Amino acid sequence: MNRPTWDEYYSKLSSMVAERSTCAYRKVGAVIVDFDNRIISTGYNGTPRGTLHCIEGGCPRRQAIVEGKIKHESGANLDSCTAIHSEINAIIQAAQLSNLPNEFKIYVTTFPCLQCLVALLNAGCKEINYLDSYNQKDLKPTIDRLFRETGCKAKKMEKKSVLV
Repeated sequence: MNRPTWDEYYSKLSSMVAERSTCAYRKVGAVIVDFDNRIISTGYNGTPRGTLHCIEGGCPRRQAIVEGKIKHESGANLDSCTAIHSEINAIIQAAQLSNLPNEFKIYVTTFPCLQCLVALLNAGCKEINYLDSYNQKDLKPTIDRLFRETGCKAKKMEKKSVLV
């Protein structure tokens, strides 16, 4: 029996967490882990607690796409998206439990957007392990600078080693 590495295990888990997402376009899961490999919290993207889910009509962006008012493009018109990203959701879950260590690592199905990256770095994230890239080529110099200045590391995980 082949036992998965910690990276494989938490990457698989982030994919499982993503299945809870109610976003109609991108399902993202996150797992925050301390450096002793203990799970701190999980999070997935979706509308705020107590509101209609995206797939139930709770996202103005999706409604505009469905009604043909705007074209669906990944990363476009996000100002009308009411979803909380998985990384922020995981930070909130840990904070509610007063459980977020000063330094941690995160496993995500998709590389964080710039706003989530900044929040993760400010919360103490020192390692980001991700399965899929996120198209933000125009922000690469900023992202590289943030990693350099904070000492945070990013590692793209091999999908073939984490898929069940």
